[in-house]
Amino acid sequence: MNDTHRTKAELIKELEALRQQVARWEETESKSRHAEEAPKEDQKRYRALFENSPLGLWEFNPDETTIYMNQAMCAMLEIESPEDLNGKTYHSFFTPQSLETIAKEHAKRYQGVASSYEVEIIGNKGRKRKVLIHGTLVSSSKGELKSLIGIFIDVAERNLAVENLRKWAYIFEYADWGVGIVGAEGKTLVLMNPAFAKMHGYTMEELIGRPITEVFAPEYRDEVPEQIWIADEKNHHIFESKHIRKDGTVFPVQMDMTIVKDKEGRVQFRAVHVQDITERKRADEILQESEECFRRVFEEGPLGMCIANPDFHFTKINEAFCQMMGYTGQELASLTFKDITHPEHLAQDIESVNKLIAGEIPAYRTEKRYLRKDGKTIWAASTITVMKDHFGQVLYFLSLIEDITIRKQVEEELRESERRYHQLIDSSIDAILLTAPDGSILTANPAACHILGYTEDEIRKLGRAGVVDTSDPKLSPALEERSKTGKFMGELTLIRKDGTRFPGEVSTAIFRDKDGHLRTSMIIRDITERKRAEEALRESEEKYRTILKNIEDGYYEVDLAGNFTFFNDALTGIHEYSRNEMMGMNSRQYTDAENVNKIYRDFSQVYRTGKPHKGTQYEIITKTGGRKSLETSVSLIREPSGKVTGFRGIVRDITELKQAQKDLQESEDRYRDLVESSRDLISIHDLKGQILWVNEEPIRILGYEKEYLLKMNVRDLLTSEGKDEFDNYLATIKSQGIASGLMTLQTAKGEKRIWEYKNTLRTEGVDEPIVRSMARDVTERMHAEKEVKETVEKLRKAMGGIIQAMALTVETRDPYTAGHQRRVADLARSIAQEMGLPEDQVDGLRMAAHVHDLGKIGIPAEILSKPTELNSIEFKLIKVHPQISYDILKDIDFPWPVAQIIFQHHERMNGSGYPLGLSGEDICLEARILAVADVVEATSSHRPYRPAHGIDEALEEISQNKGILYDPEVVDVCLRFFREKGFRFN
Repeated sequence: MNDTHRTKAELIKELEALRQQVARWEETESKSRHAEEAPKEDQKRYRALFENSPLGLWEFNPDETTIYMNQAMCAMLEIESPEDLNGKTYHSFFTPQSLETIAKEHAKRYQGVASSYEVEIIGNKGRKRKVLIHGTLVSSSKGELKSLIGIFIDVAERNLAVENLRKWAYIFEYADWGVGIVGAEGKTLVLMNPAFAKMHGYTMEELIGRPITEVFAPEYRDEVPEQIWIADEKNHHIFESKHIRKDGTVFPVQMDMTIVKDKEGRVQFRAVHVQDITERKRADEILQESEECFRRVFEEGPLGMCIANPDFHFTKINEAFCQMMGYTGQELASLTFKDITHPEHLAQDIESVNKLIAGEIPAYRTEKRYLRKDGKTIWAASTITVMKDHFGQVLYFLSLIEDITIRKQVEEELRESERRYHQLIDSSIDAILLTAPDGSILTANPAACHILGYTEDEIRKLGRAGVVDTSDPKLSPALEERSKTGKFMGELTLIRKDGTRFPGEVSTAIFRDKDGHLRTSMIIRDITERKRAEEALRESEEKYRTILKNIEDGYYEVDLAGNFTFFNDALTGIHEYSRNEMMGMNSRQYTDAENVNKIYRDFSQVYRTGKPHKGTQYEIITKTGGRKSLETSVSLIREPSGKVTGFRGIVRDITELKQAQKDLQESEDRYRDLVESSRDLISIHDLKGQILWVNEEPIRILGYEKEYLLKMNVRDLLTSEGKDEFDNYLATIKSQGIASGLMTLQTAKGEKRIWEYKNTLRTEGVDEPIVRSMARDVTERMHAEKEVKETVEKLRKAMGGIIQAMALTVETRDPYTAGHQRRVADLARSIAQEMGLPEDQVDGLRMAAHVHDLGKIGIPAEILSKPTELNSIEFKLIKVHPQISYDILKDIDFPWPVAQIIFQHHERMNGSGYPLGLSGEDICLEARILAVADVVEATSSHRPYRPAHGIDEALEEISQNKGILYDPEVVDVCLRFFREKGFRFN
C-alpha cells in the first residue's frame, strides 16, 4: 500500500510494534548488564548466549587487542571472523568524533559511572552505521582491570521506526491534501487535519461532529450514501465529486475513501483523503487542448512529421511530409527512412540512431538530402526523438522534417556573396577597417593602406589613436553616439603616415562576430577633393547669389500653374510690388488677356519640347498702374528623376530699350534722309573693291547711273596713279581696320575730282567683311589750300628776310658780336630738336634767337665796343636791351611768342636774372633754352673787354650752375651735344 494512503490505525499499530521492540532492546540491555556482573564460572553460559544474540559483543584487553567478538559484532564490522581483524584495534572502526565520545565514556566507567551512548562505526567495507554501546569493565579479585566488554546494538531499525511514526504524524498534520475521519455510522466527521478544514473554508472545530454530506455540493449529496456503500464493499474506493466551501464556491475534488475494520470485520472508521483537483481539471483541459493542437499541428502543420516503429517503417505521416517527398501516405507506409535517405548520409544516420536507442544522446538533429519520388533531391533538417516504455524498449521514433532546400541555396549564395564581399572590400577605393570598441584595429584593406600610407601591420600596431586625430573635437561626440546608438556617420580628421591631416567621411557601426565578440566596422572616404569642390561650390553659389541679388535683371521661378515660388529683389522692383505681395502671384494678376495668352503660348511650347525659349516680349501693368515692356527667357525646372515641377527664367525691363529702339528707328529714318541727301560720298565695298551700296546725291556729282555704279569696282573710278596705290590701301584696311587719305576719282565725263576719305573695316554682324567709306569732295578746298600754302610760304620767306635784316642791323652796331646771334640760333635749335620739341616750336625759337639782341640798337655804340670792363651805370644800360627788344617786337603778329622769348632770355632759375626776376617754370621753355645757348656762345667767344675763355670754360659754367641759374634738362642736353656728339660752332 502506498504510504500516502496509510490509515491512522495502521500508524498506531506500527507505533505500538516499535514500542515493543524498544522494550525488548531494553530487556536485552538489562540482561547484558546482568551478564557483566555474573561470576566468571558462568562465562561459558553467557558466551553461548551472546554468540547467538542479535546484539554485538566485543571484549578486548586494556591494550585494545581483541579477546572475543561474537558473530553479530563481526557482521556490524563487515568481517567473517575475529581473525580478519589483522591486528586492527577498535580505533580503526570508529569516526574521530566517535573516538572522542568513547574516551569520555570510558573515563566515566573508571569512576564507577555506568552509561550507554551512541556512536558511529565504520565497517571494513566502508559502510557507516549508528550503534548504541553499553560498556562494562572486568576486574580481577584484586581490583585490577582485566578487560573491557562492549555491547553494541544497531539502532538504525529503531530510529527508522521512530522516524516513520514522526513522518506519518507530520504528514497527517501538515499534508497539502485534506484528511477526514468519518465515524463508524458513515455520516459524522470525527477527526480531520488542518488542510481539510482550510480547503473548505472552515475551522476544524466548525466541521467536527457535522455530517460529511455538508461539504458536498447540493447536487452531489444524494450520491454520498452510494459512494460509502461501495467503499464498505471494496474496503477502498476512489471517486470524483464536487464540494462547496463556506463562502458558497464549488470546486472539483477527488476522494480516496479507505475502510478500517476490526478483526471481526466491523467498520471502525472511514479515512477520507480529499484533493482539490481544480488545477488538475484545468490541466486536463489544457492537455486535451494541447493534444488537439498537436494533432492539428501534426496533420496540418507546414513541417513534415512522421512516426516510425522500431523497424523504421513509417506508421503515421502528415500531409506536409507527403508533399515534401512526392509520395502518398500509403506509399510512404511501405518504406523506411533508409529508402528515402541519400546514400551519402545513410551511414551517419544509422550510427546516430543507434546512439539514440542506446540512450547516449537525447535527440538526433541532422541536415541531409532526401530522395523524392520523382528522383529529385531536397535538403531537409531532421530532428529525431525516440519514445521508450518503462523497460527501456523502443516504442516509436518521432521525426520533424523541415525542407531547407531554399535555405541551402541561400547559404550557397551567401557564401558566394561573402566571397564577392571580400573581393569588394579588397578592391574598394574607400578605406575599410575592422576594429574593436577599445580602439584596436584588427584588419585593414589595401585602400586603407594606400590612403593612410601605412602597411596593414603598421595600422594594426597603431590602433585608432594612430590614424584618427584625437584632438578633433568631433571625435568624442562621435564615439558617444556610436556607443548609444550602435552607429555613427559623419566627418572626422585623420592622419597619414607623413603627418598630414585630411578630412574623412566616416561610417562606423558596432556588431558581434560569430563568436559573440563586439566588433566595429569603420569605412573611411578621403573627402579632401570633395571639400575643395564644396568650398568652390559655396564660393560659386555665393558669387551667383551675389550676382542674382545685384543684377538689374529679374530672376524668377514659378510652378506649373505659373505662380511665383522664388524671385530676386530686382523682379519686385520691376513689378513695383513687395515681396510678400508677389509670392504666389500669377501672370493673370499683373497683365492683360492678350499678354497672358502670349506668355501661356511660349511656356506651353517650352513644356512640350523641353527646350528653353528666349526673347518672349510682353507688357505688364505695375502696381502703380504703369505699363512696362519686358523680355524673358524661360526653361524647365526638373527633379533629379526628370519630373517637371515648374519654370525658371530671366526678366529684363526693356521699356527704355523699346523707347530707344523707337527713337533709333526715327533716328535711322532721319539718318537715312540725311545720308541720302548728303553731298558726301557714303558707300560700302568689299575687300576686293566691289561697290555694294552708295548714297544718292554723290551719284549726281559723279555723273553715273546708280545701277551702273553698283556694278563697278572702286578701281574703275580711280585715275591711273590711284589704281597703282589701291592695293596698298586694301592691305592697310585689312591689317589696321581703318584707312584715311585722298583719292582722285574720275567723273563720267572724265573730270578729275579729289576726295578726302576715312574708311573703316566692319567684320561683326555681317557674313563677309565690308568697308564703310565716307568721302568728301575737296577739290575746290585743295586748290584753295594750295594757294594759301604758296602765300604762307612767301610770307615766311619774307619774315625770314626781315629777321635776317634785323640781325644784320644789330651786328653793324656791335661788330665784336658779329655772328653771335646766328651761332646762338644754331645751338638753341639743336638743343630744342634733341629735347623733342615740335618743329613749329623749334622754328619760333630759332627766329627769336636770330634777333635776341635786337634791343642793343638802343644802346650807345661806345658802350657796346668799350674795350674795358663796364661800370655799374653802363651795365644797367646794357640790361635794358631785352625790354627794348620786347617793345620793338611785341606788336608784330608772329606765329610764335618771339617777343616773350627774347624778353625772358636773361632770366635765371633762381630768380637772379633780369629784367623781371622770374624763376623756375615761370620762364618759358624757349627762353630757358636760349639762355643756355647764349651763355655758352658768349663765354667761348672774344669780347672787346676780354679775350675768349674757350668752350670748356663755357661748359664748366653751365655745369656748375645747373639747376641754380640754368634749366637742368637743357644743360644736360647741351653738355651731351658737345661732349658726346662733338657739336662745334661754325
